[in-house]
Amino acid sequence: MACYLLHKKHFKFLSIAFAIAIATSSFSQNQVKNNFTNNEIKAFVIEVFQKNANQLVYNTNPHRLNLITTFLNKKYVVEYRPEYAGKKFELISDLGLNDKYNQNLIIDTYYNPYTFNPLKYKFPMSSKSKKMYRIGNTHYVISINALN
Repeated sequence: MACYLLHKKHFKFLSIAFAIAIATSSFSQNQVKNNFTNNEIKAFVIEVFQKNANQLVYNTNPHRLNLITTFLNKKYVVEYRPEYAGKKFELISDLGLNDKYNQNLIIDTYYNPYTFNPLKYKFPMSSKSKKMYRIGNTHYVISINALN
């Protein structure tokens, strides 16, 4: 009898945990991240430029860091747009990777707001018109806005 009650308790716990996991998963699937902290930007730069980050971005070229920061926080926007299903957009995979300094970069096939690094891709950082891209076969669309 005690064994039966123990199994019943475990089943109830597992059922609740499963329901919470499903609810959290479906909620987080629509989250986006469009503003980045200095620490996040630094992590993006290091991932892309690796050991060359100081030389190419931080120590000798403050203009490059300013360009990257402006791009990430003012021009780059990711949106969850299921109403765009079936609409043709260039894929981020078509842009190619900024893998000159890190050959281990891989193309994202899905969007995770906590791990997605826009600097991995060859987005037009100083475009004069708005450009839109789709992340893999998802409902996430990235807009690169022109600055006035």
